[in-house]
Amino acid sequence: MRLLARFSDEDAAKSAARCAGRFLPWAGRRRSAAGVKSRDQRLRPLLPRAQRTGEGTISSVQGVVMNQDGCRRKLEAIIDKLKGLTCWSYVAGSGTGSVVALDFGRKIRRARPLRNPSLTEDQRTFEGEISILVECAWRVDSRTQVLGGSANDNRQGMAMLKSLGKLIGCRVADAKALAPGYDLLIDFEEGLRFEAFAVETNLEDDVDNYSIHTEKSILTVGAGSLLREEPRKGR
Repeated sequence: MRLLARFSDEDAAKSAARCAGRFLPWAGRRRSAAGVKSRDQRLRPLLPRAQRTGEGTISSVQGVVMNQDGCRRKLEAIIDKLKGLTCWSYVAGSGTGSVVALDFGRKIRRARPLRNPSLTEDQRTFEGEISILVECAWRVDSRTQVLGGSANDNRQGMAMLKSLGKLIGCRVADAKALAPGYDLLIDFEEGLRFEAFAVETNLEDDVDNYSIHTEKSILTVGAGSLLREEPRKGR
């Protein structure tokens, strides 16, 4: 089963990404010392610039909810629902930099199948009941060693994709987001751990750490670990 979203060159990556739907807008983006572009320019004018909302502060613009207390409770509830679910898909590899998408649980048919030929038939046709898009630093560990992570070579056969491949078919034993930064820890019954480190702290760059997609909403741990929730407009 071919799980690597692989592209022959940068232009092909961008072209394929436009067809890929929800998760592949980031295809072709590489982090570098020259700087990082914001993932979602659409939300930029809706969010407060370089302003951290206070504890319990409510802010809502065009359906984007930034009540930190409420979002934190929802984040905890959604992550708790990962327990017992099986990881059946990852999307990562050449052309996507260090970004990875993981699908868990039931396979839910997409309203419109994706056309990206680099994805598997399942990935084009279905998405998970819970899907996680990770843009920050991440790592996969076994009980005894580090298997790979976001800093590794993302080509086929190298440590990044090998480590992600080991998660396929594994069942979540425990999951949590550690306050105050909401680093994400997912432990699997098979002894593996996926950990995302919410290191994107620069509010000026406005780069997200990770987002969790469910049937009704998208909950994002953004720059500075500020939380926001957006309604889904269809699967």
